[in-house]
Amino acid sequence: MSTNANTGRDWLEVLRGAGHAVDATALMAADAGERPWYLTLILALSAWFSAVFLLFFVALAVRPESPGAAGVIAILLLVIAALLMVQARHVFFLQQVAFALSLTAQGLMCWPMFEYAGDQQPSLFFAQLFAFQLLLGLLLPYRVHRVLSFLFAATAWTCAVRFWDQNWDTSTRAISFASTHIRMGIAIFPMLALLTLLLQREADWIAEGYAVVMRPLMQALVIAVALLPGILFLSAEFFGELKYMSSSVPIIGIVCALFGAVAAYQLRTNWLMAFAFACAFFNLLSLYYALGNSLLQKSAWAVAIGVLALLLSFALGRSRTESAVSQQNSGAL
Repeated sequence: MSTNANTGRDWLEVLRGAGHAVDATALMAADAGERPWYLTLILALSAWFSAVFLLFFVALAVRPESPGAAGVIAILLLVIAALLMVQARHVFFLQQVAFALSLTAQGLMCWPMFEYAGDQQPSLFFAQLFAFQLLLGLLLPYRVHRVLSFLFAATAWTCAVRFWDQNWDTSTRAISFASTHIRMGIAIFPMLALLTLLLQREADWIAEGYAVVMRPLMQALVIAVALLPGILFLSAEFFGELKYMSSSVPIIGIVCALFGAVAAYQLRTNWLMAFAFACAFFNLLSLYYALGNSLLQKSAWAVAIGVLALLLSFALGRSRTESAVSQQNSGAL
């Protein structure tokens, strides 16, 4: 079983389907060196245990007592992690150690960011976090790290928009039905637009050699658009703002999750499709338990969503058939 869902074979298929002349040998090298999943799991667990003991040693030896000290330690850990990822990119054990070091450094970096933003400016804290995670996603080469960094960046962007011109005190927060949905649109729509644009130009950026960055970015965007509306719904319940969302947020979440499933299908990534459909099911449950609507209205929405999902399945099946016929015709030529 391969651990890589998007290998050179997938890239070769995309490029040939778009009419690009490609060197199959160079792309298929991405399939070399694949290891069984159980060996990958053992190596990852052993690396994480080693990293945990190393981090305990660093914490006991250094003991940061101020935001500045925590920031300096975080930068040093990130430098070490980056060197390991670059110099030992083919040693899976060291890659996982570097991954653990990087996550610890990111946690430490939140302390000086929060102190700089202050208690009354949560949007500034999340804006800093967004820029920081975006930079890490672009610079650090480990694929899983890039996916998580871009996902954290998308989450931070959503939170920055949600808490814009607000503070942590829910008793002083001035919100309304319109402002809540406008904020959600500003947070989610750019991610949908970016994902659509990247999907349309997939063959171009693979041919230009940007797949190592764009693939993780697209996977993170699929996860974000499928997951974040549901998180917004739960956070609204936590902050006592659920009355301003009613059943609209679960419906938006279902549509976004189905969009993510279509994008995952185009990326040929089965686990992403399963995740997106799971998010759609979660939002469907949230719709059923949402307040302010009758059972008849909820049932009507559920039927409409079911019809939409059925139409999507037919469209995707037809697209797969047409793609297979096109590849057979091109192969015959």
